[in-house]
Amino acid sequence: MMWRIVSATLMVATMAACRVSLSPLQNRIDVGQETFVVFVGDGEGGRGDLYAVKADGGRVYPVTYTRLHETRPALSPDGVMLAFLRGRRAGDSTDYRVVVMNLLNGAERELFTAEEDRAPVNLGWHPTSPLLYIATTGGVLQATVPPGPLTVTAAAESAVADSALSVLLGRPAFAKVAPCATGAGMCVVPQSGSEQLITEDAADIVPWGGDSLAYVTSGGTRLRIRPLGGGRSRDLRWVDPPANPRLPTVFIVGADAGLRGSEGG
Repeated sequence: MMWRIVSATLMVATMAACRVSLSPLQNRIDVGQETFVVFVGDGEGGRGDLYAVKADGGRVYPVTYTRLHETRPALSPDGVMLAFLRGRRAGDSTDYRVVVMNLLNGAERELFTAEEDRAPVNLGWHPTSPLLYIATTGGVLQATVPPGPLTVTAAAESAVADSALSVLLGRPAFAKVAPCATGAGMCVVPQSGSEQLITEDAADIVPWGGDSLAYVTSGGTRLRIRPLGGGRSRDLRWVDPPANPRLPTVFIVGADAGLRGSEGG
């Protein structure tokens, strides 16, 4: 698979204009080989930092260590690359930069910096190619991921880009997550039929494999995993999480498509 080739190359490549260090998850999470979650939590001064936790819960590990604000994490389909937005101030997209970190070696590459009429607001991965879609205030862009030559252009496939930037459920997708038509809460909106409220305390909903979804519960105490076809939900309990955990993005072992997070409150 192309993603495996890209990942193997990235393990040994020294990229221009990047910062290289040890992986923040070394000896903690087996990147690309086990299911894990990356999410945002409040760091120093209330700025966003990125954290990771295994799928069965437990200890939370820091991923970024800056005094800048980081948000909108998005894990690549192979679980190796982590894209996110970084800026000096929370909520100021005009200052955001798009950064991609290789979780195998800690290398970072800056792909795009906010322009006067194009400030990045969301990120999503192509399901099978090393392309990152960047939703901006001036349209959707696509960026190639290192080690290939860096290019940033208008998104060539609007339908694929729209899917990458949406929260789709099922495999193949049969529904998406969107604000309820009533204006209260988030709903599962099927391709046909009536929308269904997920739950009143659901925030930052993401797919969990092809048969479940996950969301941060009210107060950020845990991540709840709920089967799409009904059945008992389970909670991923994190130990000593940061304040205000939010915006999870998930890598599922064996999944055949990227799993994307969504911005929330």
